[in-house]
Amino acid sequence: MIRVAIVEDFALLREDLWELIGEQKDMEAAWQAGSGQEAVEKAKNEDIVLMDIEMETVNAGILAAEQIRDQGKGQQVIFLTAHETDQTIITAMGTGAVDYIVKGCQDQEILRH
Repeated sequence: MIRVAIVEDFALLREDLWELIGEQKDMEAAWQAGSGQEAVEKAKNEDIVLMDIEMETVNAGILAAEQIRDQGKGQQVIFLTAHETDQTIITAMGTGAVDYIVKGCQDQEILRH
């Protein structure tokens, strides 16, 4: 079972993602957070952290991903964001994230990653 954490400041989207992950037979919605700092505090033994880039500050997700990576527990970060600029993608992937998904995609695209 793949344990997925959801980090998104927009509550409605966070709840939709929580429901989507919870409906999957091979996935478990581990926890959810509305900020990067909360994500760092909650990160423990989930397999994947699905995280927005811009939350309480412009690069809150990027900073949180770096801190989660530095904790050394092996979580994989997948960014889910509305920003598609080359610089944002390069910066986000530089944290060690394994993927980058643009908001507004189909549910199946999120599950495929």
